[in-house]
Amino acid sequence: MLSASVAAAAGKRIAVALSGGVDSTVTALLLKQKGYNLLGVYMRNWDERDENGHCHGDEEWNRVQSVCNRLDIDCVQVNFVREYWTNVFEQLLDGYRQGMTPNPDILCNREIKFSALLNRCQEKLGAEYLATGHYAQLRIDPDGDGKEVQLLKGVDPSRDQTYFLASVRQSALRRAMFPLGGMMKNSVFELARTNGFEDVATLPESRGLCFIGKRNFTKFISNYIERKPGLVKLTCGKVVGEHSGVHTLTRGQHAIFGKYERDEIGYYVCRRDPITNTIYVVTDSQHPILYNTDFTMSSPSWTNSSVPESLTTTDGVLSGVEIEPYVGPERLTRSAAIRWNQAGSAGEDIRSDCGEIAVACGLPIRAIAPGQFGVFYQGDVCIGCAQFKDALPMNDYGW
Repeated sequence: MLSASVAAAAGKRIAVALSGGVDSTVTALLLKQKGYNLLGVYMRNWDERDENGHCHGDEEWNRVQSVCNRLDIDCVQVNFVREYWTNVFEQLLDGYRQGMTPNPDILCNREIKFSALLNRCQEKLGAEYLATGHYAQLRIDPDGDGKEVQLLKGVDPSRDQTYFLASVRQSALRRAMFPLGGMMKNSVFELARTNGFEDVATLPESRGLCFIGKRNFTKFISNYIERKPGLVKLTCGKVVGEHSGVHTLTRGQHAIFGKYERDEIGYYVCRRDPITNTIYVVTDSQHPILYNTDFTMSSPSWTNSSVPESLTTTDGVLSGVEIEPYVGPERLTRSAAIRWNQAGSAGEDIRSDCGEIAVACGLPIRAIAPGQFGVFYQGDVCIGCAQFKDALPMNDYGW
């Protein structure tokens, strides 16, 4: 299945977000083969040059133009540097200054790709739909009004990207197309190779943050956040090292500080305190303090236009829900009972900012950090997301 939008998009112009990589190239190829009227769009979100003054964005734009020439479709370049800085990067910096671990990719999809870009395509470029190379699927909500769409996991479990699309608004999902959602990654490579895009299929894949590239993240982010050295302590209060800023480490991370005992083995971050500028660590990667079963979450966002019905009543519970946090390069899924804690009577607008979600997981989850996103699923359907607000275990450490 290409998308829930396929039938509605027939005969209308579709913008395809292109990066010059294999996923976006095959996205355009599939739609071209089905006879859609396409426009290739390359986004420039970051003024980035490496230490030698080399701009990788120029290389990508050249590849995009080459792809579009071979597919015989028009292409344009659009600039969202200012919007990205304001709506994504500044929020990232604010989060790190507060000792949080935000995820800019989720914000980028909601605020840039499926907001600023989609609006530009509709208002200026004459395209009513936006297709991307995300591994996700859309379908008409069987319990809805015939217009609402559901966001489903891609069929390739190793490539599913619904986590990064969980905060995209329903109005944008109705105008989105994900042609790769029903495909396995190896099939995407094969399509590229057999249709004259061998050069694209052999490019190294990039899974890092788009504005950093291959640079060291800590060094990069320290260019924008003032260096503020502080102490590293065990939970008992013993000083074991020094850090260069609470933004340089995150919960669960393995770290070696270089001046104190245990240098060769290192420690594991269990808490960052931006108020006292202290990082707390433990010596065991599986220490109980690194695990949680109960959380509070804030800033919920739902893929449907309305909040799930069971949460509109006081003490509502969503049954059969799993919460999927993103921890480093891997994701863990744990069953959870998700309760909505909302001041006021039932029937209030529970999308308001004062709402919080309490999560009780059946199995403990390691190294959740405040600011990270947890995404909610009912089976293969992604129903929304929220940010972890309090991810510290109940303990006797006085925190």
